[in-house]
Amino acid sequence: MNVFYVTGCSGGIGEAIVSQLCELGLVVGIDIVPPCEETSSKLHKFMQVDFSQLSSDESYRLQIQEQIKNTQNQLDCCCTALVNVAAVQILNSIQDSTCSEWQKTFQVNCFAPVLMSGFLYSDLKKSKGIVINIGSIHSEQTKKDFGIYAASKAALSSVTRSMALDWAGSVRAVCIAPAAIETKMLLAGFESDKTAYDKLADSHPSRKIGSPLDVAKLVTYLVNDTDGFINGVTLNIDGGISGKLVDPLA
Repeated sequence: MNVFYVTGCSGGIGEAIVSQLCELGLVVGIDIVPPCEETSSKLHKFMQVDFSQLSSDESYRLQIQEQIKNTQNQLDCCCTALVNVAAVQILNSIQDSTCSEWQKTFQVNCFAPVLMSGFLYSDLKKSKGIVINIGSIHSEQTKKDFGIYAASKAALSSVTRSMALDWAGSVRAVCIAPAAIETKMLLAGFESDKTAYDKLADSHPSRKIGSPLDVAKLVTYLVNDTDGFINGVTLNIDGGISGKLVDPLA
């Protein structure tokens, strides 16, 4: 029996990933907020975790680690994949950013995937499983006020490469870097400006904004590609926009 752990299961991308993976096995969802009723019905188990506390509070970290261990013992089968989706996006300029903003962002976006991978490593090794980290196009191409978020996603991409090297022959690691994805959060930002939404969609060579399902289908492919050759890389899922040069004189 396949067992999948999905952090950030209550967000748009997380929900889509849960929906795809529950067709392949049991899914344990983890998030700071409970999932919607539809997603909850697809989960084998939900764990409420505040990822911003994992790296700074040792007692809390040990508590979560014990919960995961107990869950694995109850399932009596190894974890096949860990999908790290959970993230925070704090927007601020470099000069005005605070230590707490940097700390929270890195704890959730980078340290939590590392710790979760450590919690599940023994099981993943037994199943020759895979860790899939959801990064961002901002790790390489970003914009004003995204410095904190961009740095954390660049770190996650780097960590993914190191995971593949440290786990050679036992557990694969792949990072997925989406561009604009049509989540509820993204749509809320364009609620009063449909023209801006259309302009963003048209700026992609694919002439559209991605969907959470696009990301989920790539996750499913990687999970199904057991003993595959894709390892230690960051895969862009961006509608071609990362290859586009914006010429201000054009």
